[in-house]
Amino acid sequence: MKKRYVIAALAISLGLSACSNNSDVEEQPQDEPQEEVQDQPQEEGQPEDAASEEEQEHAISEEEPSVSLGAEEELQAEFASQPGIADVMVQLEEGTINRVNADIQINDEQELSPEEVAETYAELIKEKYPDYAVDIIVTQDGKMLTQTQFE
Repeated sequence: MKKRYVIAALAISLGLSACSNNSDVEEQPQDEPQEEVQDQPQEEGQPEDAASEEEQEHAISEEEPSVSLGAEEELQAEFASQPGIADVMVQLEEGTINRVNADIQINDEQELSPEEVAETYAELIKEKYPDYAVDIIVTQDGKMLTQTQFE
């Protein structure tokens, strides 16, 4: 009895393979990975692609706020020429919130306190960018001394 089932299964598979037309089928190269189908339980009444559509909409909404970053070289040069300033980086961040980020590295010649340095340069930035929030970090010898935000 088992022989009949085995012979029938072999005959059917042989017949199906003989009847198929391989000329219309494109073979995929073996080194390309096949797309995997994930087995996830579906909720009743929910379409098959609903979960993936929600994920796509969520991903698109996360990408919507575009932020443009750029260096403010004019202010960098102006600040770097001041006594007591070892190095400075000024960056404009334009997007949903416009912000100017400034990293100011002071040296031993700086007579102002780190808080006074932050306030002084924040005022200069606010003159040029009055509608921007300002975030200033003052460092010395690789250590952050103060980080202040001005709205």
